[in-house]
Amino acid sequence: MVGSVKVVLFRSKTLKNGEHPVMLRVTKGKKQSYAGLGFSCADSQWDDKTSRPKKSHPLYGQLLKMCDEKETNARKEMLNAVEETKTFSMEEVLQAGINKPKSEKGVIEFFDETIDRLKQAGRVGYAATFKDTRNHLVSMMGKKEFEFVELGPSFLLKWESAMQGKGLKKTSISLYFRTLRVLVGYARTEGVVKKSYNPFEEFPLTKYRKIETPKKSITQEDVLKIARIELPAMSDRFHAQQFFLFSYYCRGINLVDVANLTTENMHYLESGEVRLRYTRKKTGHYFDIKMLEPAIKIWEFYQGRRPPRNKYVWPILHSQVHVLPQQINWRIERICRQWNQGLRLVAKEAEIGEYLTLYVARHSFAMAMKNSGASTTVISELLGHESEETTRIYLRQFPQQTLDNASQALIIPGTNLRRIEPEEEVTLRQTETLRKSNEVRKAG
Repeated sequence: MVGSVKVVLFRSKTLKNGEHPVMLRVTKGKKQSYAGLGFSCADSQWDDKTSRPKKSHPLYGQLLKMCDEKETNARKEMLNAVEETKTFSMEEVLQAGINKPKSEKGVIEFFDETIDRLKQAGRVGYAATFKDTRNHLVSMMGKKEFEFVELGPSFLLKWESAMQGKGLKKTSISLYFRTLRVLVGYARTEGVVKKSYNPFEEFPLTKYRKIETPKKSITQEDVLKIARIELPAMSDRFHAQQFFLFSYYCRGINLVDVANLTTENMHYLESGEVRLRYTRKKTGHYFDIKMLEPAIKIWEFYQGRRPPRNKYVWPILHSQVHVLPQQINWRIERICRQWNQGLRLVAKEAEIGEYLTLYVARHSFAMAMKNSGASTTVISELLGHESEETTRIYLRQFPQQTLDNASQALIIPGTNLRRIEPEEEVTLRQTETLRKSNEVRKAG
């Protein structure tokens, strides 16, 4: 036998009340390890044959149930570990015995805990993503709770087929899978599941990495077209234009972070430099950006029109009105919709044949940096990405003209390549047939 688990009366230690602590003992070869169960028992009230309190103990029923539960949980942990890796950790077996079993916390229960935690941290938008994924899982499973052990490759395949059957786009399917994968990572970190637990090991998401999406960036020339348009001040079109330019010239700062900027984020140095310093809400990445002249002018325009009792500079949030995280999130979502509509009108007026959104400014900044010769590593740092893989997704698509020019390089200057007309094609076939016939006669 590889090892054993047993509840014992630890007589080597005597407490002040004269009783001995009841402990869980794990044996592996010649080694033994103990963990207390949180109660003690007198020697006269302990049955060594059953390794349980005697029936005469005043708390017999309660303690018997506790001993059975702790011993069973530890033994189950040991057997599962042996089945997977042919060995086990004495420490993990003890922890499984004295703590709540890891598998006891369900997937939906952990989803709800994570959603609440994100809301408390003010990450309302991210919490909404988890809630959407949770609700989709409940709908697909047809039950309100299930265990982490059910999240195997067969489950993921079934979920994928269900989503495809409902006509979900690859981008949506990818988002659901990635959210569930993040949740599993949280569960590993918090000890809800084992460190080795990974249902995506046999279900890699690599096929969702290269999803073709519409073009998400515009050229520097198109950015200048947007900047040259004169619009009524303080209109939605005007705000959309100013935000797009501000984001473009400030390393692609997004709407959530712009909405939360105050005068304390802008620093005017003695050297004459103006720097924007803030922490990105989504990733916690700290930015210290040297402000370019176009961005400074936009900032000073809005700062000069800021209401006295509002700490925020941009006309998105009001510190006296938008206080709760949910209020802030709703307000930003509303502004996003309004300004996106305004930006599309601006693009039409500027004769830019692209479907623009506020986020295009971030992608356009990244592509401008790439076209200027900056490396992926530098661009990744400028954007505040946690990995260069995310940056590569931003830079994956090339302008169509660039691809056309690359193909054109196959044509050697000075050569006369023209289309063969149908009648010429017939003549060529006849010539080839005649040549083959002559070869056959010569061979004969």
